Amino acid sequence: MTLPIFHFITKTRTLTRRQTEEISHLLSFCHGFDGTEAGGISFPLEDEDSFYFLFYSGENSTVSAGTMALSGVLALSGIGEGTFECTAFVLPEARRRGIARALFDCAQEYLKKSNPKRPLVIDLIFDEASGKKESVARALGADFLSRELHMKLSLKEISKTLSSCAFFEEARNREGYRILRSRTSKNQYLLYFRDQKIGSYSLWEGGQSLWLYEFRIYEKHRGKGHGSGVFPGILKEIQKEYGEKKEAVSLQVTGDNLPAVSIYKKYGFSVESALAYYRKCVPQAGKGILQGR
Repeated sequence: MTLPIFHFITKTRTLTRRQTEEISHLLSFCHGFDGTEAGGISFPLEDEDSFYFLFYSGENSTVSAGTMALSGVLALSGIGEGTFECTAFVLPEARRRGIARALFDCAQEYLKKSNPKRPLVIDLIFDEASGKKESVARALGADFLSRELHMKLSLKEISKTLSSCAFFEEARNREGYRILRSRTSKNQYLLYFRDQKIGSYSLWEGGQSLWLYEFRIYEKHRGKGHGSGVFPGILKEIQKEYGEKKEAVSLQVTGDNLPAVSIYKKYGFSVESALAYYRKCVPQAGKGILQGR
């Protein structure tokens, strides 16, 4: 692997309009080449919790008309205390040149310098269909973590889905479920059955994307049908709040979590793609301020 002779990496938390356009163009090329336009890995273009690394090369003029063109991009997104998701794309014609490794090394060094003295974790995301994922992950020192399914439901289909779903008819006739927004987090919602708090979920929106995540029924309340019972209410709340602003709601679920996958499919979610997660533990040194979400 030989890096392009003329290149540099730009680091930024806030993308300019031109950078956003360059990345969008690069993503379009990559998805078209890899056949992942309808699903696959999404890139956090409009996420205030992400930090970006852009690789510019003088040997490539596909993306921009300038002397130096964007050949690769990587985003680090904080998802927890000391844990970050890593998403990267490299132009097909610029692959096998060491660009992904250069971006990843730069991201690791950034984290080491900008975080307190503590272990850090980077989760790398690959499309399950990628034949290179295992060799790339191994080269970066990452180990397999889990297989996740990306599922999606059109908000326009929620009413039709619920009205035709036997589970919804049963839940609609059962009294006691309530959904309240958390007072401590604007993105979190609390689930109640009668007077007991039984679980929670969160919503994240960025650009045209809407994600349902961290949907959980607390352990002592599991096995009682609460997941199926409360989920129709969650979908109706999403439709009420976002029906005019978003086209669809997405979620990710571990592939071997069959009960959850079954619930989502019963309420109209379809599998868009399968993602493989690999984890790299980063030795830490130095102090800094960047925190996970």
